[in-house]
Order: sequence, then C-alpha cells, then structure tokens
Amino acid sequence: MNLDDFRRCTPAEFSVIYRFWLQHNERNVQNDWEQTRFLACCMLQPYSKKKLSPTDVCRFSWERKREQEAKKEVSTKERFEEIAKKWG
Repeated sequence: MNLDDFRRCTPAEFSVIYRFWLQHNERNVQNDWEQTRFLACCMLQPYSKKKLSPTDVCRFSWERKREQEAKKEVSTKERFEEIAKKWG
C-alpha cells in the first residue's frame, strides 16, 4: 500500500486490509512449514518399516483447529425437527 492510499483509508478500511494481509502471511508461513514437513517425510521414508504420512512426522496447531472444527456436529433437517419439538 502506498502512502496516499494509507492516508485515504478510514480506520475500518485499514482494519479489513490489515486482517487480509495478516491471513495471507499466515497462509504463506503454513505453506512453507507443510513443504518442509513433506520433505522430511520423504527423507525419513526409506528408513521406516511402515509407510509414513506427513502428519506422522509432525502435526501443526492449525491442523488441530481444523480437526476440531470438522468434529462439530453438522446441522441436519432431523436435528432441526428434534430441536423444534423440544423447544416448542
């Protein structure tokens, strides 16, 4: 962002821009770490008696968050009807 664009931004606009910039940088860092883990897995595979997956080498905190989000119960029509009956 050049200086003129920065000066024209409202605080709310700058906040949104900063949030997206931060997410972009986090994704780049995560991508770099995942590439490194993949290379480590490839280098360790010949010395392992079992087939390795990259997650066997190491797990990252952002993967744990994804797993927890995936475990959340998905809303279904039956679940909605059950809750509707319960709460009237």
